[in-house]
Amino acid sequence: MTEPTELKDNKMTENAEASTRMRTIRTLLDGYASLSVPQLLEPLSHGFTHRVLPRSLGMPARDRESFALHAKGIFSLFEKFQLVPEAMFEDGRQRIVVIHARMEGTLKHNRGAWRNECVMIVRLSEDGTEVEEIGEFVDSAKAIEMRKRHAPTSFTGNTGTGAMEGLGLLGTMVLIAVAAGAVFAARGLFAWYARLGSFGGV
Repeated sequence: MTEPTELKDNKMTENAEASTRMRTIRTLLDGYASLSVPQLLEPLSHGFTHRVLPRSLGMPARDRESFALHAKGIFSLFEKFQLVPEAMFEDGRQRIVVIHARMEGTLKHNRGAWRNECVMIVRLSEDGTEVEEIGEFVDSAKAIEMRKRHAPTSFTGNTGTGAMEGLGLLGTMVLIAVAAGAVFAARGLFAWYARLGSFGGV
């Protein structure tokens, strides 16, 4: 049975939009690996926001400019760095891509290898060409280690140890959920964002 032309057109449009979103995600990941702040900023919208989750921690959101300063401080520590996706899930209706990734790098000044992981919830623009918002759960133990042992004195991470310890509890729970069942974790995150409405809606 032949599909109606309208249905075929809709599927083609959806596939094209998904492809555009995933190209933008790849550009974002490549930006992290480049250790170049200008390259990292390329796919970010002018109104971009970066948030450490959950909101109850009261962690300040970063706009595009403050995120650039934060990235500059982090990048200054590494000779090499990359975000390696373990799993990615996409919700085209809400323009959200969830990424569970390994962070792998080599620290400068013979400080050795760096291993970490995170879950990033990325919201994209309507056309999928720009990143509007990133919500990030991180490994708090590693974040505290980075801050205490490796961060330069000029580093402005906008995070306090107490807040990061609190972040680690939920961040670790999310990572465990991903490891135990990635598909169910992604569905749970999508449902959570559906209840919130948007990152900025609470």
